[in-house]
Amino acid sequence: MGRSALRGRRSALCTAHWAAANPPPDLLAWSTIEDAGDRVTVALAELYAYFGRTEQMLENLFRDEDLPLVRARFGALREYFVAAQDTLMSGRGLRGAARRRTRGAIGHAIAFSTWKSLVREQGLGDADATKLMGALIAGAR
Repeated sequence: MGRSALRGRRSALCTAHWAAANPPPDLLAWSTIEDAGDRVTVALAELYAYFGRTEQMLENLFRDEDLPLVRARFGALREYFVAAQDTLMSGRGLRGAARRRTRGAIGHAIAFSTWKSLVREQGLGDADATKLMGALIAGAR
């Protein structure tokens, strides 16, 4: 077995164990929040706390995502982000360009890379990053 394949197999096994022990925030709980702005605030606060707790593993997953075994396991997390975006778009009643901009702003706000940039590189705390991304999403309408 080659070095890359071995790394991929180890990463996949580690990913499965890690995912079971570290579930992402509950999308169903978010969907019960009627006000879209409040929903975004709660969602980002929970998601950014999750990123902070799981940062090293997420870094490794994104690094190794191109390995087939990791890609197969990582697909569930990618699907989670699409579902999170759908949950945060729900009830907004937007169409056309306003819908595309808002969906794009939400996608940007929930990305691990956005959290990493704002918190680790720009030095914002999770609360300030949440407020900033909430304002971006609100302004996208």
